[in-house]
Amino acid sequence: MLSRLIRMALSLFTINRWNTTPHIELITEASNSGFSLHVALLLAYVSGQQIDYEKLIKRIVLKDLPKAILSDISLQTKNYIKDTSLELWNKTFKSAMEEVLREVPEDWRDDFRDKIVRAKDDSVEGLIIDFSDTYAAYSECEVNARVYPEYYKKPLQELREKLNSYKEHDFIAVLLNRREYRDYLLKVRTLINAVRWNQTNRNIKTTVAGHTFFVTFISTLLSYISETLNGSCKDCSDLLLKSAYHDVPEAMTGDIISPTKRRIPGFEVTITKVEEQMVEEFLLSLISGEGKEQLKGYMLHPFEGETGSLVRASDLLGSMFECQMEMMSGNANPLFKKAYREIIFEIKTMDLGEVDYLLKWGVDSEYAQF
Repeated sequence: MLSRLIRMALSLFTINRWNTTPHIELITEASNSGFSLHVALLLAYVSGQQIDYEKLIKRIVLKDLPKAILSDISLQTKNYIKDTSLELWNKTFKSAMEEVLREVPEDWRDDFRDKIVRAKDDSVEGLIIDFSDTYAAYSECEVNARVYPEYYKKPLQELREKLNSYKEHDFIAVLLNRREYRDYLLKVRTLINAVRWNQTNRNIKTTVAGHTFFVTFISTLLSYISETLNGSCKDCSDLLLKSAYHDVPEAMTGDIISPTKRRIPGFEVTITKVEEQMVEEFLLSLISGEGKEQLKGYMLHPFEGETGSLVRASDLLGSMFECQMEMMSGNANPLFKKAYREIIFEIKTMDLGEVDYLLKWGVDSEYAQF
């Protein structure tokens, strides 16, 4: 059951945005969700309001799963359908959502449905998500409009007007008006162009932003599994926040693969120091607030603390499923089979009940042969 749900999330790596118009950035739905997640987290941080981070993050990573079913409907077409018959669109979306929910364990199903249906409700979390999706779409449109203005003039104007409409909310106006916050997001946005496994030919390219989305999705599944096995998910918000922030330093350093870090004794320690210096200088210097040290911990030490082992497992599982995608797409490079086996071995030695559960129900038997 979980295996098909995971495959739906993986399909967001292969659904390209702005697919009916020329574009200079190739952005997948997974990459878009990863960046939108960081817009939401920054806005939540600067809002000064009481934010339910578990609700916020789970809504973001679950709300786009129906796109795995409706991937052939562009944004423009969807808007025309809504204008023509909102009732018909709602029925179509509900049908796709219910198809997703059939792959969700029954005990989790109502909460999944609630997170998807109410993703952009009238709560502060819903407002943040709605704004963040708009900001991410505007960023994509603005870049493409520089080269293809004739295609993007109208959507750019519509998105700009929608962004400006959010200024009635003071905390959103602060983010839009402060250059430091926009610069922070501009730096984090480089993650949508940072290709993983960049030294190897890929059939399905994944970015660090997309990986962030998927790792946070896996952590979300582990949180539900923890509730099933233990009755509750301890420090769930901490688990999800560490997962969301764990690769932010790569916005500065790029995706330096583990074998490179470990090639020469002492080099990995140097990389760690460089990451901390660059995060402090280029990211954290742009924001302020009492929670700044905690953010720094999420970015630089995500695998520490009580939830750190689950975050590390989610990160490894993200890489494992990327290897699986490559092998099933026909990529014969032995690197992926070797990496898959090594990751599986490392994950199993972690001896985590939630992870063992996911491996049992989340990996198709036909893939386990690898």
